[in-house]
Amino acid sequence: MTELTAYGIAMFCATALVICVTPGPDMVYVVANGIQGGVRAGLVAAVGMATGMLVHTMFAVTGLSLFLSSSESAFDLVKLLGASYLLFIAVQTLKSRKESLNLDDSEGLPLSKTFQRAVVTNVLNPKVAVFFLAFLPQFVPTGSQSPRTDLLVLAIAFLVVGLVVDGIIGFSSGKVRDLLAADPRVTVVMNTCSGLIFGALGFLQLGALAASRIAP
Repeated sequence: MTELTAYGIAMFCATALVICVTPGPDMVYVVANGIQGGVRAGLVAAVGMATGMLVHTMFAVTGLSLFLSSSESAFDLVKLLGASYLLFIAVQTLKSRKESLNLDDSEGLPLSKTFQRAVVTNVLNPKVAVFFLAFLPQFVPTGSQSPRTDLLVLAIAFLVVGLVVDGIIGFSSGKVRDLLAADPRVTVVMNTCSGLIFGALGFLQLGALAASRIAP
């Protein structure tokens, strides 16, 4: 049984909402997929991000993320893998930017691949794991006899809030795409922008990694 109160969970959800609506790599990824593939792609990307957070939930609750945050080599390796994956997606998106996208998404990027990429992108973001480890315990009652259950409840609450926010963003960006996709030239521009966004995110992560290694 959890020792969290309804008030405590409500305060946590309010704080989580503020965090989730703050623009970050995951939100940008959902927007890019919605713009590139429409409403369904945006919603699937949101669900993929939430699925990735399930993995981070497991890490946080079992303590595996403690190892990730305490091992500089492991942290850097995950950062490198995440940045490389974003760059891979950028290249693939730019290569297919001239492909026609029907409004029913039947010839676009398969939704299964959109989901898979979203999960991998979230899982390979070590900042999410460290954030879970640092943020969730702040709301566990002092002296709790079931801290693991409390952490699990909080992590699931955060996941639900994130899914709702990302879902709304994915739906909205998909609607924008549907309004503009009738013009093939706009389709090319949207796909190009999506590829550049993924590439920028990858290079930003690589730059941050390089800076952390150079800094004294």
